[in-house]
Amino acid sequence: MASSKHVVRSVKRSGAAPIGFETLLTDDEASRIDTARQSAKSENTRRAYLADWRGYEAYCRLKHRPAFPATPSGIEAYITFLAHEAPSQSDVDAWQRLTAFNLPNGQKLGQRPAPPLSIQTVKRAVAGMRFVHGLVAHQQSYDGLDPFQDFGLRQTLNGLKRTSVRKAPISSRDAKIKRHGAHERKAALTIDQLKLIVEKLNIATLSGMRDRTILCLGFSSGLRRSELAALQVEYIKLSRDHQFLTITLLYSKGNQQGDAQEVVTVPRLSEDDASICAVRAYLTWLEASGIRKGYVFSRIWPAQDLAIHPTGDRVAIEAGYGQGITPEAIKNVIKRAISSAAIPGIDVDDFSGHSLRSGIATSMAEAGQEVYLIKEQLRHKNLSTTLRYIQSSNVRQSDAVLGAFSKRRETKSDER
Repeated sequence: MASSKHVVRSVKRSGAAPIGFETLLTDDEASRIDTARQSAKSENTRRAYLADWRGYEAYCRLKHRPAFPATPSGIEAYITFLAHEAPSQSDVDAWQRLTAFNLPNGQKLGQRPAPPLSIQTVKRAVAGMRFVHGLVAHQQSYDGLDPFQDFGLRQTLNGLKRTSVRKAPISSRDAKIKRHGAHERKAALTIDQLKLIVEKLNIATLSGMRDRTILCLGFSSGLRRSELAALQVEYIKLSRDHQFLTITLLYSKGNQQGDAQEVVTVPRLSEDDASICAVRAYLTWLEASGIRKGYVFSRIWPAQDLAIHPTGDRVAIEAGYGQGITPEAIKNVIKRAISSAAIPGIDVDDFSGHSLRSGIATSMAEAGQEVYLIKEQLRHKNLSTTLRYIQSSNVRQSDAVLGAFSKRRETKSDER
């Protein structure tokens, strides 16, 4: 097969060709290399990075300057725009029009968050821009200096970090959401709330059984949405005494290269908590769905979402293998279940897909479990990350403060 015009430039190192040496590759070789490079980042990460670059590209269009090659001053102008407390409204409107995107439902356009954005969001945008800029530079054999290494740019980022403390919060919830930039911490689901929500599900249908399993397994395991969606029957084992499940994760957010398998244990709960027992829910779901391999959580078409047959036979999902649901669908299941339960005092907008993961972390902490055990269950690399997932209730905080005064009185009494 004749060589094509695909070219790979060698890096100068011991035993390698000098810089500038070009190797002609076949189409098949170039395709294999391209596939391997694309696999270096997950699809969600690539999509997010591309959105970061498009945001910068749109801003450059507004200012009539080229986006590539990027310059330190051009990047600084963009990130200070993102972090600005009072940016030009005309600039914001024009920028949002240029960065509009199609929502999953395809019915209307979505908008990028409007400034001011948090410093964490700005830093994430810089990381995405840097990745795409490096990719384009490599493809175009651009040998210029990396603008993201500039000393002035680092100083600008540090300055934004120091001045990123927000002003007095806006009291209106709608106004707060409209600002977009402020990160809104979602509530952790409690065990009692989980019970109330699960009790309202119609588990006589396949969708009800599946949703119960997602809620119970997601809570007890502490898995992320993407990990729940990717679960496969072959990697979930029931212990011989049926007292727990072991879930083997080949890949995860913290192990994207698959360097080491992660194992999560999910216990069988007592009869008092049978309604939210992940082990029972999982086994019931497998029996009802007829799934024996592949994705644990399959899509259910309306025609398949039938009640259990009066004879007791379960309705199997036709062609269920290979039709796993998405992480977005996991979030929708959680929010839909909370909304349908209509529990007084529970606002569905306060919860998200992470509410299950944060819920088990908080529940374990309130039960007196050591933080390192919570860290192991959530598979965090840093303890500081685990601590952010633990949300103490106001009542427990109040009791903790009262405990300090009670202890003081007891000490004074003993001294007398």
